[in-house]
Amino acid sequence: MDNIGLETSILKQADGSGKFTLGLTSVLASVDGPAQVGLQKEIIDRAFIEVHYESKSGQSSCSSRTMEYFVAQLCQQSIVTSMHPRTSILINITELHNDGCLSACTVNATTLALLDAGIPLRYIVSAASCCISDEGTIYVNPSKETIKTSASYVTIAVESETSHVLLIDSSGTLNSDQLAKCIALLKNKCQELFKCFRACISEKYSLL
Repeated sequence: MDNIGLETSILKQADGSGKFTLGLTSVLASVDGPAQVGLQKEIIDRAFIEVHYESKSGQSSCSSRTMEYFVAQLCQQSIVTSMHPRTSILINITELHNDGCLSACTVNATTLALLDAGIPLRYIVSAASCCISDEGTIYVNPSKETIKTSASYVTIAVESETSHVLLIDSSGTLNSDQLAKCIALLKNKCQELFKCFRACISEKYSLL
């Protein structure tokens, strides 16, 4: 499941948009702003970041709200919100298809949209996932079927400046050595993604 696709400027009505595909999993994100904001959301010293996530079913759920929180926390860290006080930055995310690694794909689609919109960033964020089988084998970028039969599942998000891990989300049973191996493998994948992001954006501006 290492077939990766990156697209930007898909939604012409948005300030920026990005589509990230990994195998059969695909996520579309769009960014609008910085824009004027109502008094109830206005923050005097920074921009207000709002994230909306829509699952493929279109139904609101606890997992959708968790995904919104997951993305919002990373955006709060990466976006230089102080450059645009008393404004809002709206991020809309749509799940197109899920065959595993959905959280990582969501983060990566959001990063593409932020880059496409020219939002000021402290650093670029990428994410990757892996799972561990009952026998201890680690599978990076696993499919949904592989995840279902695994003993544990790990997703991390990394920033581009120092490769610092911003977020770790894990489920199942794994020991500290297994977690360390997962993080090392996933950090390498995130570094590969940074190169892909930069190439994608560089290609866009070279065509202007």
